[in-house]
Amino acid sequence: MTKRIDLLTSTRRPKVTQNTIAWWQAQGWEVVCWDNTDNPPGVGRNRILFDFYTSPREWLIMADDDTTLYTHRYRTQQFLTCDWQTQTDVDLFCVMSNQEMSRGFHYTWWDTDEFNQQYTYKLDPAITKFYCLRNTGTEIYQQEWMGLEDFDFGMQYLEQGYTVGRLMNVFLREQGYEKSSLFRDYAHRKECYAHGKEEFNRRWGIKRKKTVLDLFKPRGLWHKHPTHDWICADTEFNQRFTDLFEG
Repeated sequence: MTKRIDLLTSTRRPKVTQNTIAWWQAQGWEVVCWDNTDNPPGVGRNRILFDFYTSPREWLIMADDDTTLYTHRYRTQQFLTCDWQTQTDVDLFCVMSNQEMSRGFHYTWWDTDEFNQQYTYKLDPAITKFYCLRNTGTEIYQQEWMGLEDFDFGMQYLEQGYTVGRLMNVFLREQGYEKSSLFRDYAHRKECYAHGKEEFNRRWGIKRKKTVLDLFKPRGLWHKHPTHDWICADTEFNQRFTDLFEG
């Protein structure tokens, strides 16, 4: 199993980068850095992707240089063993972010034994920040936009018939809030996002993520819940998950 992470780095925040490298190395992982200073994320990520596609590796874990994990949250510590690489139902996924963890504390099922005994995925093509992707034999690359290039990446996977999701009980931790390596300020971030949204809508003709979810028919152990979209887990847990939401 691959304990390697490819980090997209920038010279603009060396302390953040070094802290991130040290964290992953402390977990026993190999760290490979790819400098992408002053370029859109897709430029550097495509270099990482090409290197992966031309290698014998089965899985790629790719992240920004401010990304570590909350090891005490749910199945995050177990995730670091890479035992999830044996699953066959999800081809591309990301993990939960800090903000999603804060918003989701009202989900009581996060604290159930059932939820923490296995990895549980939710359909979500809007992957971001931390990518885990299987070498499917199909080379898919990112747009060189400054916003929503990650959502477009997930859409390309769906278009090819692959499954895309979010791992709901593993959580990332961002170290770089104080200084972005990409945006000058909030106004610049907003401008780039607006441009990415325009390009995404032009390319896919989709303005609501729900539209994508309605079209998606995943393979394997995926369960369609009437109000909470698609969940991927073993058959027994799918029923318990439904009961938790409906109880």
